[in-house]
Amino acid sequence: MSKFYNVGTLGRRDVTALLNKLTHNAADNAAHTLDYVGSKLNPYDQRKGKAKARHALRRLKKAIKAGRIPVETNEHGSRIDRGFHSADRYYYDARLTSADGWEQYDTDQDAWYFGVWVNTTKLETFTYAEGDTRHLIAPSVEVFRAELADLYEFYPQAPAFRSIDTETGQVTHYYEAKPEV
Repeated sequence: MSKFYNVGTLGRRDVTALLNKLTHNAADNAAHTLDYVGSKLNPYDQRKGKAKARHALRRLKKAIKAGRIPVETNEHGSRIDRGFHSADRYYYDARLTSADGWEQYDTDQDAWYFGVWVNTTKLETFTYAEGDTRHLIAPSVEVFRAELADLYEFYPQAPAFRSIDTETGQVTHYYEAKPEV
C-alpha cells in the first residue's frame, strides 16, 4: 500500500477509506509501512506526517485485533494467505515435511523457483512461485476436494519417471498417486 507512505498529506477520511479497503494480507504490509513512516528511522522530518502515521498504525492495530479486517477468500470459501519470501523452493521442501502431513504435488513446472505442496490432514495447499507464496486453508472436506480438483486442472501432473523399451521404442510414463481426501 504505497499510499500509506504519503499518510501525512492525506485527510482523516482518506486514511479511513484506505484502512477500510485492506484485507488481512495487505494489512501486514500497511502496518510495516506505517511503522516505518512514523519511526525515527524515517529520513523525512515531517512531524505532522509521522504523527498521522503513528495514529493510523494504532487504528490499524485496533481493527486487526477487533477482527474488522476481512479475511481474503476464494470462490469456494477457502482462506488465502499470501506472502513473499526470497528463498527458493528447497527452503519449503525442508519445512513442509511428510511428518507434518505435507506431500509434494509434482507438476510439469517444478523447478527451483516453483513448487506445490498438499496437506490432506489439515486441508491445506501451499504454492511457491518465484518468491510469492500462497497458503490456502479449506474450511471443510467438500471445499478441499473442490480446491484439489481446481489444482489438478490448473497444474497437470508430471510423471514421476519414464521407461523406454529399447527394442520397440515405446515410452511408458509412471505417475505417483495424487493426494486425495
